[in-house]
Amino acid sequence: MDELIKKLIEVDKAARKSVENAAQSRLDAVRELDERKQELREENEREFLEISEKMKNDAFSELERAEKSIAEKEAAVAAHLTKAFEENSEKWVSDAVAGIIGC
Repeated sequence: MDELIKKLIEVDKAARKSVENAAQSRLDAVRELDERKQELREENEREFLEISEKMKNDAFSELERAEKSIAEKEAAVAAHLTKAFEENSEKWVSDAVAGIIGC
């Protein structure tokens, strides 16, 4: 009978140890999952920041190209108007004066 009780105690100790090991394994797995989840969050955030920085730089580059194109067009229009003024200003003044004095 004592032998049977000793065996039961040993089986109980082994079962308790297995339960403790399982509980510790579960805690370790949860901790590992939390760590991996945090790593993934950080990786996603880094990727998002890299992508958004690239998009921002691309947008600024496009804006600079558009501004340069507009400035070139404005310069061409201003040059054209200046040339037209230089070529026609005397005629315009003469026509205006003639229109005013009725000649």
